[in-house]
Amino acid sequence: MGGAKGDIQNYIASLSSEIAGQHKPGSQTLVILNNVERAQQLYTHLGTQLAEVPRLLLHARFRPAERRVIEQRLHDAPSATGRIVIATQAIEAGLDVSSRTLFTELAPWASLVQRFGRCNRTGEFEAASVFWIDIATDTGKLARPYEDQPLDTARASLASLKDAEPAHLPSVDAGHPLTQVLRRRDLLELFNTDADLSGFDVDISPYIRDSDTPPVQVFWRSVENGNTDGIGKPERPELCPASIGQIGSHLGSKLKGEPRRAWRWDVLEGRWATIKAKQMRPGMILLLDAAEGGYKEDLGFVSGDKTPVAPIPGQNGNQIEDSNDADVLTQIGCWISLPDHLSDVASDAAALCQSLHLRSCLGKCYAHFASMRRSIAIRTMFSAVSGRIS
Repeated sequence: MGGAKGDIQNYIASLSSEIAGQHKPGSQTLVILNNVERAQQLYTHLGTQLAEVPRLLLHARFRPAERRVIEQRLHDAPSATGRIVIATQAIEAGLDVSSRTLFTELAPWASLVQRFGRCNRTGEFEAASVFWIDIATDTGKLARPYEDQPLDTARASLASLKDAEPAHLPSVDAGHPLTQVLRRRDLLELFNTDADLSGFDVDISPYIRDSDTPPVQVFWRSVENGNTDGIGKPERPELCPASIGQIGSHLGSKLKGEPRRAWRWDVLEGRWATIKAKQMRPGMILLLDAAEGGYKEDLGFVSGDKTPVAPIPGQNGNQIEDSNDADVLTQIGCWISLPDHLSDVASDAAALCQSLHLRSCLGKCYAHFASMRRSIAIRTMFSAVSGRIS
């Protein structure tokens, strides 16, 4: 497979024809590609070539609301014409799915073993087929998100195989990859709840998964004439991950001659502020105008798409984003005296000691807070007497 745009289109067309020839009615065919854009193109192309066969697309650039529906549909039995599932690495772990026919692009050996496990998973078919697609490792970009060396190693392992039965697969003996190390200062920073002046929160993604393109998260709301007043914080079901490059490409494409817009929450000003592509940082949460597109429910995030996005129903953003001078968790809506507050603290501390079976601490808790309460009362009385004398 070449790297030029025309070569990619030819590859998608050729792969679609091969899938159409190998797909068996009444069964599920699973196609795993390494790149989201290629997966989206294949999904669209198959819609024109095999319109009678239901299709599903699964990758990491979906909002949780749509992804949950897709994953639920994966557990439904295929129709009489069968079903074709196009996916990326998102299907390698966490999903118990099986297929009669499997297509997969070349990937590191550990990933290929995971993918092979999605074909005839429980031995439900007397005959099942696995097809692997070679990827050129000398073009500089087709191998992404993988490095060339693991792909070359996997290719050599595949060349010696006659089938993909688990008993016949070589062991996964690759060394551990170099990853970002969680240092002490990084761990402590995770517990820092102070608002960052630039609006940049700590990005935890390097510590929980490998990623050479740190993501940002975006959500869509209706923004009338650029007015973001009253738009609250996003809820989890409406957040869609995408890389900085993908968001930058989306903002760089014009809609009706006008550039698309994005906003980030300004914790100092307590409002949504416009942001340019070069100002984005990993971990940011960005607001996009639903009228300016960029997402389809069956395709996920699509950079430059012009179709208006339907906001997630019920996510009205009633909860206001935090700001630098906000301290919501310390407010109860009414004034109380300091002695009463100390009594409440003493009761909660005692309850905590009881739940942890720290009975020896109970007396100390009450004695400590009683002492503070007496000290406050004495100081209050002295201040009152001093005021009358003066």
